[in-house]
Amino acid sequence: MKTRLFLIPMALGLLANADPKDPDPALIPPQIRSMLEAAIASGNENDITTVVRYARNAVPEAADAIDAMADVWRDEKTASRSRTLREATFSTCGMAGWNWAVSQRPATARISA
Repeated sequence: MKTRLFLIPMALGLLANADPKDPDPALIPPQIRSMLEAAIASGNENDITTVVRYARNAVPEAADAIDAMADVWRDEKTASRSRTLREATFSTCGMAGWNWAVSQRPATARISA
């Protein structure tokens, strides 16, 4: 009995912290989920967009959960691109050892008559 009484406040606390705007991934039928997962695994943005569009039409009540699934992939892809750019070294671009110093010789204008 004491265990049950302990679980009630804990469950209420979890419900209080749940965001009502978070879509429930359980709303997505298994067949639709497997299509989405396959499209996401391909990494092709156009394929993912197409599958998401048709999945939303097939299961309108799960549209938010379907969008959330695609948004997670897009957010991870954006974060990966940003991380790659931040960590990039440009020594492999064929200009390693290039002297980037600007010539100190003053520019002279030549006028021909």
